[in-house]
Amino acid sequence: MKDMLLLGMGDLGPLLWIRRLHLNILQSASAVNNLALLPFALVSLLAGREAYGPEEAARCLTVSRFSSAILQLCQPIAVSAGRHMLWATMILRAIWLSHTAVPERERASLVQGPLAPDGIFGPRFSEVLAHQQSVLENRSRFR
Repeated sequence: MKDMLLLGMGDLGPLLWIRRLHLNILQSASAVNNLALLPFALVSLLAGREAYGPEEAARCLTVSRFSSAILQLCQPIAVSAGRHMLWATMILRAIWLSHTAVPERERASLVQGPLAPDGIFGPRFSEVLAHQQSVLENRSRFR
């Protein structure tokens, strides 16, 4: 129902959808991370024992195989979540830049720039902003 309300929000709707997508991907990645911790818990149950009989050794081998399978199943899900997060970030960058007056040359460097924890564009955004401000100041001086 809330998504239907976003349809009437004009240009803001897609930004909110991408934000929701980011949050859903983070939740998926967190769930996979928790699932990947399960093998370590299983192995830790068996650790610390000094000697194993034949039955216990067979159980250890089974636990080891299950642990390996769990980790192998988690890997593609985690990789996929990372790729989805990357694409969501790229879409968010493109939408945001479509509403600015940043020149095309600068847009390409911002969209294709590396991911960074300090904002959607990372440190490159501050550089572009400073450059654009200096260009505007120089233009106003020569007028």
